Amino acid sequence: MARGVMGLITRKAPDFPSDVQWVNVGAPITLRRLRGTVVVLYFSPRRRGLNGMAPAITAMRKKYRKHPVVTITICSTGALASSALNPAVVDANGRLRKLYGINDWAGVVIIGATGRVDYKVSGDITTEQLNGLVGDSLSKASEAGSLRY
Repeated sequence: MARGVMGLITRKAPDFPSDVQWVNVGAPITLRRLRGTVVVLYFSPRRRGLNGMAPAITAMRKKYRKHPVVTITICSTGALASSALNPAVVDANGRLRKLYGINDWAGVVIIGATGRVDYKVSGDITTEQLNGLVGDSLSKASEAGSLRY
């Protein structure tokens, strides 16, 4: 596993606070509404130019575009959030980072189709590692019959 990967955490994922600012969506997203999909929370670096995981996120989105996978970018500023190519949340005070235990400058949390945290990655992750973790979450959900296409 990648540096900083914590696997199979299986605790219920905390939902988004109702007062966070959403970007690139028509209405706020809830994890309850996303049940049946694998959710990738991408905690973006706090400044432009430090985005080493962007290629891995882009490649993962392309590989799993026909699967029930949703990527949500968590950014510290509205300017960073508006540059995301998917739904994004502005986390100016770091509340979501604290809720999910992301203490590094960047990270990923993968929430399984049942709403439980499958993996948490602190720091950078390679394309192969990210694709492997998302693929594993999809496989587990498929075997359990919990995916919604």
